[in-house]
Amino acid sequence: MTTMCQYRSAIGKYERECLNREPSFEPVHYDLLSDWKPDIAVPCAEDGGVYAFFGKDGKLLYVGKASHSNTLGRRICSYFYAKPDRLGAKPRHRWTKRPRYALITATNPAFEAPSLEEYLIHKLKPTDNIVGLRRK
Repeated sequence: MTTMCQYRSAIGKYERECLNREPSFEPVHYDLLSDWKPDIAVPCAEDGGVYAFFGKDGKLLYVGKASHSNTLGRRICSYFYAKPDRLGAKPRHRWTKRPRYALITATNPAFEAPSLEEYLIHKLKPTDNIVGLRRK
């Protein structure tokens, strides 16, 4: 299973191999337990980009994107109820493990988000990304 460090490394590899440039995307770490507040926006809330959810063990669960009219703030908040429970952000969906951390990466321009998301899902095979993946 993929760790946060391996995830960050994959983003850099994507930029070098696919965009032919030095890595410039910098994921922002967000703790869904201590940072989740109903009235406080997530980092990069108005930007397009890619987000990844990790379990408390630091293993990758899910990678998603926000581009154009679906901003990072809207996409990330759509997975959780507005009011946290004692464990932080309360998930709306079923997960293999409860998400604890998010790494949020704004892409500029926003249209780079779908390509980065597809690359990360293909290379890292997150456990909860099941649509479009063939497990071997």
